[in-house]
Amino acid sequence: MLRMRSWLLLALASLGAPATAQAPGERFPLTPQARLFVPAYLARSGEPLDLVVHLHGDHALAQDAFFATWKRAALLSVHISGFSSVYTNYFATPQALQNLLDRAEQALQTRRPLAGAALTGDLGLCAFSAGYAGVREILKQSAHRPRVRAIVLGDGLHTGYVNGNLVDPAQMVEYLAFARSAVALGADFRFSHSAIVPGTYASTTECASYLIAGIGAARTPWTGSNELGMARTSWCERGRFAIHGFAGNLAADHVLHFRYIWRMLVDTAIGGGAKLDKLHDRFAPGGPDQRAWQHKFTAPRIVSVQPPAPGGDGSALHVQDPAGGYDSARLGPFWLADYAIEAQLWCDYRPQLAAQGFERVGVFARDDGNGGFEGSTSGGGSCYALTWDSHDGRIRCLKVVRGAITDLLTTPVTRPSTGWRTLRIEAVGSVLSFVVDGVQVLATTDATFAAGPAGIGHHEFFADNRLALGAKAESALIEPR
Repeated sequence: MLRMRSWLLLALASLGAPATAQAPGERFPLTPQARLFVPAYLARSGEPLDLVVHLHGDHALAQDAFFATWKRAALLSVHISGFSSVYTNYFATPQALQNLLDRAEQALQTRRPLAGAALTGDLGLCAFSAGYAGVREILKQSAHRPRVRAIVLGDGLHTGYVNGNLVDPAQMVEYLAFARSAVALGADFRFSHSAIVPGTYASTTECASYLIAGIGAARTPWTGSNELGMARTSWCERGRFAIHGFAGNLAADHVLHFRYIWRMLVDTAIGGGAKLDKLHDRFAPGGPDQRAWQHKFTAPRIVSVQPPAPGGDGSALHVQDPAGGYDSARLGPFWLADYAIEAQLWCDYRPQLAAQGFERVGVFARDDGNGGFEGSTSGGGSCYALTWDSHDGRIRCLKVVRGAITDLLTTPVTRPSTGWRTLRIEAVGSVLSFVVDGVQVLATTDATFAAGPAGIGHHEFFADNRLALGAKAESALIEPR
């Protein structure tokens, strides 16, 4: 077991190292502790801007990581050397944050006006390590709490112990209330934790478990490692509330959560208010748009396919979790309302395997941010989906609400053959259109989901998941309407 002070000092030192990369954008020093970063891609925006407030960690590292999320928002980063108490004291009054907001607004308007845009959108609060204490203070303040739309915590949330070794509920009131709001789809809450045990006060694991119990949920075992090399242990997702548990009790394990914060931020609605230009990704190897696709479990990869899709180049995005079950790839940070999602998907008709199961491929729209497709685990998927099944060729137009599936296409439609198919969903207001190979199979109205990311999904139902081929998309088109 490591004592808190030793590993935290090492973590603070590593995050104080100068960053070498410089993401394009403008940087404004607001105070000795605070910086405003305006990504270069916001130059064409004329709408009210969301603001992400990040607490604790090197400013340049935070700016570069934030830029890579493609969030349509500005970043206000605050770093104070020390432990959680420095953030408690700094944000103890509403005026502290208000002063930073005023300075950021002045910098935006006087030194780089973005077509009249103002920082009047939603607030997202991110914190690494000790920064959680500042987030807690902000959540107590009626002057700012109504604007907070998302919270993202990277291995930072602690309390003192009461009654021996129990999490102090008085120090969790604000976080638990926000977690319940996320379950009800009124906010976003993402929290990752390591296995570090401080010893004298509640660990991030214990605080995470307190929140999970507080929303009436449970952890699900989670194995493997992510692209950062973080060893997974468990997870819990319900609505827009998510906790991701990882192994590791060293300073190096702790610091990885600073990098993981930005992957979790991508899955929130913050920064999704601006209109996305049309995106057509043909999934060529090394193509420019692949970084925008976020995965649920396993990172999708580019593979060669034969025959190529009509007009395609023989390369496709392969979506599949080797462990079985479902997986998805979604256009991460863009939280859109009215748009069309279209993709060319390889449909391998295999009725001879029907006795052993089948797999489902498709596209989805207005996802709740979790990328659950039409799965039923960990809170379940929530989206509209257009799918094709391998054993009978059936087309389905699905409304998925936390894993509960309703097929809006009441008269069965099948395409029982192997080949490339173009699946398209159009959503404008409550009007939905489901189109297969240019032919509309369903036009209907439904107001369950108003906005959310789009993506490509796969789900295998085989007794032996080695029979699954995954979803292969040779191109994807997303058009705001």
